[in-house]
Amino acid sequence: MQQKTAEIQPGSTATLQVTLAKDGSYEMYCPVDGHKQQGMTGTIVVGKAVSSGGNTTTGQTTTSSRPGY
Repeated sequence: MQQKTAEIQPGSTATLQVTLAKDGSYEMYCPVDGHKQQGMTGTIVVGKAVSSGGNTTTGQTTTSSRPGY
């Protein structure tokens, strides 16, 4: 499944809402030419809730970008 926002200008934000019905890892990245290769990527991990000492985790989002983005 691929979904995207309109191009996001520097200093601006956008919201993208998706339904991830299956557990697993999902890749996200900036599709602007060269940005993915420069590190504008992330991973969304979807899984069953894990309990450890009272803390519950139901999902995780990790993003990475180079300075200036």
